This record gives sequence, structure tokens and C-alpha cells, in this order.
Amino acid sequence: MKKLTFIFFLQLPSINPSVKYHSIVKDVNFDNYPEKIKQFETCKKNTPAYWYYYGILYKKIILLNLLSNKLDILVEEMKSKLTNAISFNKNKKYKIYALNEFIFIYNLFLERGCEYLKIKKYDKAIKSFYTAKKFFNDIEIDLKIAFAKQLEKKYDESIRIYNACKESTEDKNILNRININLIEIYMVKKNFDQTKEIIKSEFGKNSCNIQLLEILSTLKNKHNINTEDILSKDKEIYNFQNAAIKYFNKLYKESYELLDKLKLKKLDQLIFFSDVIYKYAVLAQNNSCENNMLMSLINKNIKICNKILKMDPKNIEITKRLINLYIAISDYKNADKIIKNKKINLAY
Repeated sequence: MKKLTFIFFLQLPSINPSVKYHSIVKDVNFDNYPEKIKQFETCKKNTPAYWYYYGILYKKIILLNLLSNKLDILVEEMKSKLTNAISFNKNKKYKIYALNEFIFIYNLFLERGCEYLKIKKYDKAIKSFYTAKKFFNDIEIDLKIAFAKQLEKKYDESIRIYNACKESTEDKNILNRININLIEIYMVKKNFDQTKEIIKSEFGKNSCNIQLLEILSTLKNKHNINTEDILSKDKEIYNFQNAAIKYFNKLYKESYELLDKLKLKKLDQLIFFSDVIYKYAVLAQNNSCENNMLMSLINKNIKICNKILKMDPKNIEITKRLINLYIAISDYKNADKIIKNKKINLAY
């Protein structure tokens, strides 16, 4: 839920502003906006220009009253005016302009909601998201409302919204995000049966999902929950899953030994293997292992990192890791070559 999902503005056609309406909405401030509303009430009302500029007036009033307890009323007034402008099908120019104002307000309250989330003012975040939802009923807004309620520890309400979102989309990425958040809630509620059920359903799409395997490790090692019944029957996949569970239990040597026997081809699995080798090498070095063993681990990780970068050349973290691995074995030539080719800044 970290990503902001803004709706982008439509390309605007040129319109000649109505001088009368345009002059009213100029220089709006706290002192004069009640009078400007009265001026609009005396104007001719059956044109798209009238409703559009009346909506613009309320937009400016909203920006003056973002902390006011009248904000909901002002938002409804703006929406009502712009909706009237949109209803004039024969004048598409004002329709597009009005829709762009909808987008402006949607993005404004979406961003405000996200800022409130950062400072843990969840009630204000939820209110901002619901205001944005009035302008565009977008699934991303519902997900943010559910997430805010999750952070607010209103778990039942959050679960209800997440499940409603699941019913309204077939997008695999969105469904995965929802299920991860539901798992987090069920873990907090210690509903481990429901947690396992969701993990099992997600394993049907990706049985080597690292994030889910980390949760399985927590179930097994922290809560003493049997996880064998949802692990794969396929030996290769089972060994990968078991290696991940051991890794998250900080059994790096055992995890490495399992993974080293597997023929890993997928990008996420290779990245995970590189992480395991790195942690195991650090552990081995701290335990004063033989130099030959440490060199073997470093060289193996160099090989894995190069393989990853062939599949994903823009992976900055793996690129930095590879540079450091070359430096660790005093291969400054290859380290310098990567730095120059990829223009990497090594500051972390």
C-alpha cells in the first residue's frame, strides 16, 4: 500500500472563458467568497459555463477551508455544480474541463489521506480517502481505506472491505496485495487456520512466494503451527520452501545446503539464493571459517549475481552486491568496470 495511485489529467481543449463568470471566480478569499456565491445565484443557470465556473468557485473555497468542519458540505457543492456541467452532452469542452476538476480533487484528497497515514492520523486519512472516493470510485481508494482501518486496528471492518475488493477484481497483483494484508490481520488475530488457508490459495499461483514463506516460517517457529500440510508435494519445490523457512529462522547453513542442490532458474529464486549465500558467508566469516570456504561462497555468489543481472540488468541492489563481492576478492578491475558501465553511486 506504499504506492500513490494518482489519476492523470485529461488533455484540455481550448475554451474562451465567460468574462462574467471568470471575473467572479478571480481573487477568491475568506472575506469575499460568500458574496461571490450570491453573485452566481443571480446569474443565468442553464449553461455548462455557469455550472463549470460555479464549481471552480467552490474548488477555490475548498482550498481555503481544508481544515474546516464545513469541508464535506463544500465538497458536495462542488461535485453537484461540476456534475451539472458534465450533464451538458452537447458541450464536450466544459465536460472535459469539469472532469479534470474531479481528477484534481480526487488526487488532492488521495495525497492528503496518504500524508495523514504517515503521521498515524488514521481517522483523518479515512475521511480524506472517502472524500476522494466521491469523485472516482476506484479500487485503490477502497484498498487504502481498508489499510487505514487495518492500521487503526479495526480489523473486522478492514477484512470486510478487503473481501469486497477481492470480489470486484481479477487483477492478480491486486489480489496478491489484498491476501498479504489479510494474512497480516489474521496473524495478529491469531486466526492461524485462516492464515494457512490464504497461503494455500496463493501457493496455487506461486508456490515459491518468498513473502509467504517468511510468514510460514513465523507460523512454524514462533507459533509452533504445523505447516507441512500446505507445503508442496513436489520434491524440488518442497526443498526450496523448506530452505526458505530455515533461512527466516536464521539457519543459513542448512538453507544454503538445500538450495545449492537445486536447479534454480526463476529470477526471484536466484535473488533469494544470493541473499542466503551472502548471509551464510557473513556467518561463516564471523565464525572464523577457512579462507577457501569463504572464497568459494563469494565466487558462487558472483556467479549467481551475474546470472541475475543478465535477467534483470537494472537491479541496483544486486549490482551493488556484485561490486562489493569483487572488491572482497580484490578484483578491482571488474568492480570498476561495473561502476563505469552502470554509472553506479555506491553511497547507500
